[in-house]
Amino acid sequence: MQFLRENLFYVILLGATIVLGGAGLGWYFTSDVNDLLRSRKRLSGQLQRLSNRQQEKVNEEAVKRQKARIKMLHDAAKKDSFDGTAFNKANLSVLKLVVGGVPENAFPINEKRYTDLGLDLVFIKEYTRVLNAMISPTRSDLRPTSLATPEEIRQQAIILKEQFGAQAQEKAIQFMKVQKAKDGLVFIEGDSLDRQFTRETKAGAARLWEAQVNLWVTSEILAAVAATNQEVIDHRKRAGIESGPPSVLNSAVKRLVKVSITESFLTSTGGGFLGAKGATASGLTGRISTSGYGVIPYRFSVIIPPRHVEKLLRNLMVRNYHTITRVAMNKVPDPSAHYYGIEPVMNVAINAELLLLADWIRPLMPPSVSSKLPRGATARPKT
Repeated sequence: MQFLRENLFYVILLGATIVLGGAGLGWYFTSDVNDLLRSRKRLSGQLQRLSNRQQEKVNEEAVKRQKARIKMLHDAAKKDSFDGTAFNKANLSVLKLVVGGVPENAFPINEKRYTDLGLDLVFIKEYTRVLNAMISPTRSDLRPTSLATPEEIRQQAIILKEQFGAQAQEKAIQFMKVQKAKDGLVFIEGDSLDRQFTRETKAGAARLWEAQVNLWVTSEILAAVAATNQEVIDHRKRAGIESGPPSVLNSAVKRLVKVSITESFLTSTGGGFLGAKGATASGLTGRISTSGYGVIPYRFSVIIPPRHVEKLLRNLMVRNYHTITRVAMNKVPDPSAHYYGIEPVMNVAINAELLLLADWIRPLMPPSVSSKLPRGATARPKT
């Protein structure tokens, strides 16, 4: 007892500590449990609300709306594909052959029928006729002209003989150069075009297909030239600029120098354009033929004032799926042979690609050609 009386303060302090510590510990555990319960309640409420929203999204009306949206997207994609194919083939007609007095499409080819009737020779004759008609002087939108023939120069020299004597031949050459420039809108010589056939010969289905592609690309280039010249003529009329009838002297594209077409599908990438046959693309786009389209590289060069180059490129690209991959300006070849007028001109070489969509060309192509157009492949654009 004596010990308790002497240490009463410490005993009371120890008892208070035990009581307060126990109460604090009880409060701590109770508070932690309450926090845990509140957290679980919040999570339960969130799960309940999420469940309710999911139920709302999968109701019948929501399913109908989603199906309608999917159908709308599907129909839009289908229409886009249809419109793209229609645009691609709008200006690219299939060559027609007259068989038994009835015109019929040259493609797709029935090889037995071609063999039995000798239709490859009929095809080559019609191909040559159509190609020549593209650059006929009677083509009103293009109005091609060419250099004077030796006979034309000789006849003119006879007319000028009395006036110029010994100089009559030289004067006749100069006169005819100017006269020929006035006779049309663009110089196109016979060797300007890339011709698949220069004579009648036996040809397989793949070669005939290449001739068809040749016609398509050639027609697109010539139409772009004609449209560019007409655009400049119309502008001059609206501006009241008249310097005589439209001719090479005031046209935009003054001469088509050369056309080179690969004709076969591009199946591998490469460096610069190597020429008319077996060429590779410029590498600018990195495109090769895929399951969706075939890539046809080509090149052409023209004599044109530099200020009109953009017009020519635009008039080409608006016609179809053409991509310009390179434009190079060089000096005019043999400038003394032609007369282009007084405006400075350049020899402009244009490299390009034409895409032919597989949806419409695959059914036309001979099997030996369609097998070279990949199935299920994807485009490989340059990165």
